[in-house]
Amino acid sequence: MGDHNNLVQPQCVVCGELLANESLKPSKLKRHLDTKHPNLKEKPIEYFESLKPNFHKNQKIIKKYSSVSQSALKASFLVSYRIARCLKPYTVGEELILPSAIEMCTEMINEKVANQLKNIPLSDTTVARRISLISNDLKLQLLSRLTGKFSLQLDESTDIANEAILLTYVRYFYNNKIHEDILFSSKLETSTTGKNIFDTLVNFFTNNNVDLKNCISITTDGAAAMTGKHVGLVKLVKDIVPSLKWTHCIIHREALASKKMPKTLTDVLAQIVKIVNYIKSNALNSRLFKTLCLEMGSFHESLLLHTEVRWLLRGKCLQRVYELRHEIILFLNSKSSIYKDLFEDLKWIITLAYLADIFNLLNELNLSMQGNFFNIFDHTKKIESFKKKLRIIKARVSSGNIDNFTNVSEFLEEDSSIKFEDISELVNEHLTNLEQLFNQYFPEDIRVNYEWIEQPFAVDIMTVNMSTDIENQLIELSCDNKLKQMFCETSLEIFWAHLCTGNYAELATKAISILLIFPSTYLCEKAFSTMANLKTSKRNRLETEDDLRIALSQIEPRWNLLCENTQGQILIVLLQSIKQFTIFYKASVGREKLTDMVVMLLETPFRRLHSDNKNDLLKVGKPIPILSALAPDKTLSKVFCRSFNPNLYQQHSWLCGSHYIQKLFCWSCLLLGKMKSVWNTVGYYDLKNLSRGIQIHQTSKEHIHNHLGLKNLEKNYFSILDVVNEHDKSELVERFLGFHNVSEDRTAQGLFNLVNSFLHEFDIENKLVGQCYDGACVMSGHLTGLQARVKEVAPNALFTHCLAHRLNLVLQHGCSINAKCRIFFANLTGIAAYFHNSTSRTNFVDTIVGKRIPQFVQTKWFSRSKILHTIVNEWSGFINVFDCISKDPKSSSESICGAIGHFKNLKTFEFAFLALVFNDIFIYTDNLFNILQNKSFDVEFCLRKINITYDLINKKRNEPEFLKLFNQAVTLTKPPKATRNESNINQILKYCFMK
Repeated sequence: MGDHNNLVQPQCVVCGELLANESLKPSKLKRHLDTKHPNLKEKPIEYFESLKPNFHKNQKIIKKYSSVSQSALKASFLVSYRIARCLKPYTVGEELILPSAIEMCTEMINEKVANQLKNIPLSDTTVARRISLISNDLKLQLLSRLTGKFSLQLDESTDIANEAILLTYVRYFYNNKIHEDILFSSKLETSTTGKNIFDTLVNFFTNNNVDLKNCISITTDGAAAMTGKHVGLVKLVKDIVPSLKWTHCIIHREALASKKMPKTLTDVLAQIVKIVNYIKSNALNSRLFKTLCLEMGSFHESLLLHTEVRWLLRGKCLQRVYELRHEIILFLNSKSSIYKDLFEDLKWIITLAYLADIFNLLNELNLSMQGNFFNIFDHTKKIESFKKKLRIIKARVSSGNIDNFTNVSEFLEEDSSIKFEDISELVNEHLTNLEQLFNQYFPEDIRVNYEWIEQPFAVDIMTVNMSTDIENQLIELSCDNKLKQMFCETSLEIFWAHLCTGNYAELATKAISILLIFPSTYLCEKAFSTMANLKTSKRNRLETEDDLRIALSQIEPRWNLLCENTQGQILIVLLQSIKQFTIFYKASVGREKLTDMVVMLLETPFRRLHSDNKNDLLKVGKPIPILSALAPDKTLSKVFCRSFNPNLYQQHSWLCGSHYIQKLFCWSCLLLGKMKSVWNTVGYYDLKNLSRGIQIHQTSKEHIHNHLGLKNLEKNYFSILDVVNEHDKSELVERFLGFHNVSEDRTAQGLFNLVNSFLHEFDIENKLVGQCYDGACVMSGHLTGLQARVKEVAPNALFTHCLAHRLNLVLQHGCSINAKCRIFFANLTGIAAYFHNSTSRTNFVDTIVGKRIPQFVQTKWFSRSKILHTIVNEWSGFINVFDCISKDPKSSSESICGAIGHFKNLKTFEFAFLALVFNDIFIYTDNLFNILQNKSFDVEFCLRKINITYDLINKKRNEPEFLKLFNQAVTLTKPPKATRNESNINQILKYCFMK
């Protein structure tokens, strides 16, 4: 009998299902046996009685660990939340946090407590699910709060993957307090016009049942897509919400106002940028300048690059150049640079000092307006204050007072041969222009119409233009001394929020609607900076909305609700014997299932297992259960149940199965796979197309790599390590010795002195037996290179030219062996560059192919092969992409010309043939690269693999293989035109193939 919700109910000892009391009728018990356990119908009653003790024992085990499971589940949520808040990769949970926590508990408490931490699920897929659930909870909480008025802040930018991202923040009133939070981030699939942004915005509000008419204001920058008179975002939203207020970001307006300068100042700024680029853009110059600064005892060691879009960088760059002017003069003189004469011109230097001073003032203004929870009055006060400062500074300059310009004053004290009067006219002109531009971008003071919000107790009631009822409330409020004292002690937001539920509710609501307006798009800019740190070059396919919401949201997740809605599970791995792993699994409905090794590996990846368990798992080998039926495919109109031939296990050494899931898996990919596929995640169940599925999988690059890796792992695990452990009681290890700065001396002698200095204490004369470098002359020179100098001290130090570097050199030579190959790879990398230079082109690939083409990087070994594999595998898809781009009326002339050119290449027989040839070669060389970069293999093993790869490629150099690839190229394009020189064309292609 089972106990469920304190009620005693009958329970099946086979499957653990709780039954109704009516099920005790013999007919219903028989029906349960016939339908759920037809294979046990002939078993005697003694068999079921024997299951009862073990069943109760399993229940006790699960009950014992149920509390641990709930705690582990919540811990999993908490750690995942912290990973997202810190913008870390999902793998950091199982690779760093969990192992570190276990080690700390083992050391500080005891091993028993540390073992409990192993129950916390923190695999990368688990962390991803947890982050998605937390983000969804935060989103639901936020949407539930948007029942009243709110304001929006929007901005659009392009991320590292060339995707256009729309970010939206919302400010709303909730629980008598003003809140602001990220509303959503969304990709703009095609162009970034006002119509596309509007559609994305409206779709979000429609899908989430939020009324856009409650929006009282929108704050954006001044881009045409946002502010266009006819199809701009603001115009389109105002068609729905006529009362909507639009605010042009005040910080953007300040940056625009300070951008325009007289030609003389513009020329000086341009010259400074060139000087900075001359030093910073060259690695050697940058290192030499740093050394010079250190020798002179400077406060700074480097210059700052100027970036137009960074608000504060112009002023910081100018200030840094001015502070390091003496060091720059010495450096430019040593280099005989054309810019050295500029620093001998005192008028040019004092102009630089003025620019640094004035932009420091502008930076102070800009910084004072950056932050959270600023209202429109705060920013307006700062702008009006700066406008008054400009007038005063201008008057002081006219009278010869330069106290506001610190750098100018210091320079004039250092050198009396120049006077401020030499640039006073230029300064007056710039200050006048600056004042005019600020008046142009900020023509009116918004506080004039809403003075009563800032000063409700001092405002002249006769100047307020409001309804009679609201005016009466304002009059009563102005006479309330108790509220007047509160107004002096709190902020505007808190004061007016406090009045929303009292006698002044109508007046307070009107005040809150003005305080809700965003004065700038600072929050969006800050979020884009967060996204840049989150979505890096190594995580460029990441969907950032969930991570961004968690990283930026101020709402606290509902942990208990998340745990209740998440299916709890208990995994207790018991190694009963060398032949069997068992796992007890408890589903949320209270049933226990007995499963196999595949389920264990799906929940606990092979890389997270203890070394002893890995050893046992490899010795046990793959599970080969008899699969009686497939899991039903609910997407089909009817379920097919086909018999499975167990002989396939022997025919394919990598094929394994799961008795519990009733699906097939790849044992190699299950253990070592990094890329997810059906064969190592959900399992393969389509027996109708099984032969084709096996053929496709076992010829894939990822499977070949994993299969070879598993074979090598088994061989090394049971031969080398066993011998070492049994005879030497030691192990081969690799250790990182450290980074060392060699900027000052990168000659062979300098490198040798450095190596010898930190290895001398290890008795390298007798103990150093090997050295491995790349092929640079300073490293590998046999007369004066580093390896030769090391051999003079340690004769036994055998030099090995890095095998991976050598393989890369071989491939580079093969890619440029003749003009046809060079042209082919130039066109190939051109296709990658064509897509990565445009978000709209990338969108065509996402829509039609569903797989992005990798970016070409000259220094990455796999770069060419990844591009080629993608194009060959999706040949027809890329042809459709180029065809659609060339026919799309929205495509630019550059896109159309490029699409036509690449389309012709893909339709060319010669291009298709060479693509197939190199694709075949790269399959072998990519696997060889993976082997050469694996630190667990020795030199002898790697050389053996190189010879094997060489033989495999060499075997393809024959007539049948040439004809096979020739015919495949014919199917992709068309055969070469039947001309008089057709035989010559074949001979040329055959020559390229053989070479």
